[in-house]
Amino acid sequence: MKIKFLSILLLTIVLSSCNEKKIFDELNKDFTDKRWQKSEVKDFEFSIDQEARNYNVNVHFAYLSDFVINPIPMTVTIVHPDNSEEIKEISILVKDKNGKETGDCGGDYCDIRESIFKDEALKKGNYKITIQQNFDGQYLPNVNGIGIEVIAQAD
Repeated sequence: MKIKFLSILLLTIVLSSCNEKKIFDELNKDFTDKRWQKSEVKDFEFSIDQEARNYNVNVHFAYLSDFVINPIPMTVTIVHPDNSEEIKEISILVKDKNGKETGDCGGDYCDIRESIFKDEALKKGNYKITIQQNFDGQYLPNVNGIGIEVIAQAD
C-alpha cells in the first residue's frame, strides 16, 4: 500500500513540475537591520525568450513572523520591452481577518507571493520591474527580502 501511495505521489509531482518552469527568481536581501527604507527602490530585470507561452509574475515578500504592518502597500512599476510603462499598486495581506499569518512560515521566517501577472502572454524581450514600499513610516521593519519570480506556464 505504501509503495502504491509513494508511486502516485511521485507521479503527481513529476507531472505538475512539467506544467511550470521558473525562468527567473531573484530575492534581494540587501536591507540594513532588516529595515526597508522608504527611499529604497528595488530593481529587477529579466528576459522573456518564448512569446508563445503564458507567464505568472509574482512579488516575493520575505519577512519575520508577527509582522505588525498589515497590509503592506507597494508600487510595482513594469517597463515592457517596447519601453511602455505600467504601474500596479498592490497590497500584501500579511494576516487574515482572524490574525492568522497568510504567508508560508517556517519558524520565524515567512514568505508571501503576490501575483502581478497571472497566466498572461508576455511579449518577447527585456523587462524591468521596480518595487517601492509605501508604508507611512520612515521604514518597513522586519523585512528579510523582496523579489520577483517569473514562471512559464505549460505549452
